[in-house]
Amino acid sequence: MTVQSTDEHSVPIGWPLMISVGSTGLVVAFVCVPPSSPLHSWEQLIGRATTYLLIAVLVHTLATWSSFRFLSEGNIGRTRHHMWRVIGGVWIAAVWLPLLALLTYENSVWVALFLPILATFGVLVFLWHQPHHEEDDDAFVSYLGTNELFYAEDESPFWHWLLPALLISSVFELGLGILIGGHPWMAGVLFAAGAAYIVKRRLSGFLSKKRLLHLSAGNSMTVWLLLALALAPFLAGVGAQMAGLLGMRSVHASSAPSIVATHKASSGYTGIILLRPPKPHEVFTPTRIGGTPEFGKPRSIPFDGAYWYFKEPDTRPSPSAHITHGDPLKARIVSTDVSSLIMEAHQPLGTPIAMNCCRSLRLNLINGDARPGSITLEVVLRNAETKKTDIVSLGDKVLISSLVSPMPLNRAPVPETLTFQIPRNYRNRSFDEITVRIKPERNRSLAGPHISIENFVLEP
Repeated sequence: MTVQSTDEHSVPIGWPLMISVGSTGLVVAFVCVPPSSPLHSWEQLIGRATTYLLIAVLVHTLATWSSFRFLSEGNIGRTRHHMWRVIGGVWIAAVWLPLLALLTYENSVWVALFLPILATFGVLVFLWHQPHHEEDDDAFVSYLGTNELFYAEDESPFWHWLLPALLISSVFELGLGILIGGHPWMAGVLFAAGAAYIVKRRLSGFLSKKRLLHLSAGNSMTVWLLLALALAPFLAGVGAQMAGLLGMRSVHASSAPSIVATHKASSGYTGIILLRPPKPHEVFTPTRIGGTPEFGKPRSIPFDGAYWYFKEPDTRPSPSAHITHGDPLKARIVSTDVSSLIMEAHQPLGTPIAMNCCRSLRLNLINGDARPGSITLEVVLRNAETKKTDIVSLGDKVLISSLVSPMPLNRAPVPETLTFQIPRNYRNRSFDEITVRIKPERNRSLAGPHISIENFVLEP
């Protein structure tokens, strides 16, 4: 049996642990944010990861030292050696906070893994500081010299251990379902609760002084490497591929400032309208419905309309939507929650055009999106002048350039053309606006796709 000194537990570990995790978590939530512009070298990436970790170390040390000094009632000299062990012990859990903050900003599913890791080390630190009772060990040793074939630790009823096992299993299954539903933080909290219970029941006394030193160093190195990996999607030329591998659903850093679209109940804009500079294009004269087609040759309509960004249940940006000029190939427009972002391109024509003018509509565009996942486009013809609004959908087409797998690390924007047939039964109608609905896959729908509409071609 080992005997620990009175000073070893003269200061309870709970308060330094909570104060350090709370203070460090609050600071890194403001500091450990994704870069607002691309990182152009591995040196920049490693430097930023190191900075995040050093800030966490500084805040943690100051918070733990302050709480320890207060709880020791001024006898800091008598317990100085133990204080540094407490700082090192609490750091085993607090070191994961910068990584957790960064992954939260990046909407990464890996949050669900690192939350239970933080909880596991937090419980280990708490148990390490508790006095170790060895009566049960002594009772077991007393059996070694007897002829008993079995040793029963206790005679608890069967349900005493069955019920907790069923409860923990249910917690993990519920967390897995929530994770599949797209809520990694909620799933991580459930996983953390289950992991904390298991650790408390099974790993009491695991964290010795020697293991304390090794875990502090090992965790620091591990988190530093993971921070560098989490920042890799913001490295110019590498980001798109890394984001897909790391399960990060937010767009990557670009030279354009971030614009967020959200619901009225959240922070950010309730909708965004991105305007393009006007382009000179052919003036169409009113066309008649019925009769023979009026176009003898293809007519091109350059796109100089607006891009709309909004979220369900809205069908368009609200009157208070943010209006700005920009290029959709460079604009970084993201959702502030787990709701998908809807993107539409609207081209008003001014003059109604009969649908019997042409048999098909050709859409020329540029796909500057290098993230994995398919993108589907739908073309809708609309007549806003009629009392009863006419809306005709020409169907969906998938961008071939979005199906490339694996996606090149630094792919240049790809020109692409899609052709939509105009059904014969709609040729007695007219339209004065062309809408392109841009629909990415669900797992990448939290950011506006980098798609630029170049022009439309009406083919007779």
